[in-house]
Amino acid sequence: MSYLKKRKALLLAIIAVTALAPLGFVEIFESPGLAVVKVLAKTGSLVGTVFLIWQVVLGFRGFAALLVPDVIWMIELHKKLGIYGTLLILLHPIFITIYYVQMLDRNIWAFNLGQPFDMFVLLGLIALLVLALVVVTSVFFRAKLGFRRWYKLHLLSYFILPLVFVHSFPIGQTVGGSNLWYIWLILGAITAGLFAFRLMGRLGLLYHPYEGINVNRLAPDVVEIGLKPMNKGIVPKVGQFVYVRHGLKGTVHPYTVSHFTPGNKTLFVTVKSLGPGSKRMQSMTPGSQMLVDGPYGVFGQEVFHTEMPVIMVAGGIGITSFIRLVEYLENIKSRESLLFYGSVSPKDIVYKKELSNLKHVKVVHVISDDESY
Repeated sequence: MSYLKKRKALLLAIIAVTALAPLGFVEIFESPGLAVVKVLAKTGSLVGTVFLIWQVVLGFRGFAALLVPDVIWMIELHKKLGIYGTLLILLHPIFITIYYVQMLDRNIWAFNLGQPFDMFVLLGLIALLVLALVVVTSVFFRAKLGFRRWYKLHLLSYFILPLVFVHSFPIGQTVGGSNLWYIWLILGAITAGLFAFRLMGRLGLLYHPYEGINVNRLAPDVVEIGLKPMNKGIVPKVGQFVYVRHGLKGTVHPYTVSHFTPGNKTLFVTVKSLGPGSKRMQSMTPGSQMLVDGPYGVFGQEVFHTEMPVIMVAGGIGITSFIRLVEYLENIKSRESLLFYGSVSPKDIVYKKELSNLKHVKVVHVISDDESY
């Protein structure tokens, strides 16, 4: 098993252990049937909440990359934790309702907002509804909503955990009646700290300041942008990407580092015109302030751990992930290297001159609109 796979397996094990650990504080003194109901209710509330806390942790890419550098894998895990956490949390209102009816002959949904207990139950219900809205729109309607509208709805997720903690501290029998209270307090503090870091990131405090130095057009709708660090800068590995914002008001977009100059740490990103954000990036003028976060990713890293021949397949703007790798392989004469590159037409070939100058790496162009290629 590779080092990266071991780290992923270890992280999954830690998530599982920390999620199940709160169930150890649940006291069972009811009849067997009612005990099962109680455990299911607590599984939903406790395990589901820990899943959501981990989702927040992994949603903070600066911290998540320290755990596992494969950020794409972490993003997928972040999504799955949201889905599974929601499904688990749905157990709580179902079985806690049954528990209160059977144990105390009380309908917790008969709200009397003059009673503190009912007010805290209502907060829990609001958290559940917000969670359902965020998950449903993210899983089923993200493409239809578009990034901007989806992102604004996704920001509602920041209210979920505070509502859950406010709901659970006063009326949670396990939280309030055991040492889990202290653990829950620590988790609440960690969550608050992560929210503060996310706010700092939004304000640009966690980004590296860069200055735009040039824009070079590579294809009708593709440009390469040079970025010079205003302080120490970053050192991206081959295949890694960065998140770039055009000033504080700009939206954040990931771009592969297509070229990097070690001497002055100038990096280059390649931008295709796909929407308002990318068009704004393409309109950058020399001297514009850019904010860079990274580097992230593990793309192509396996090449450096084997001597086997390398076969690469790229399409369109996806060639940017391979450019630095191709430059590396061009100087390794002992390794056979082959790149298949698909484009719509010859004019859409990005880095056409650089690819045509390669001597060792063989490039095979596949053009959908021109059978002569």
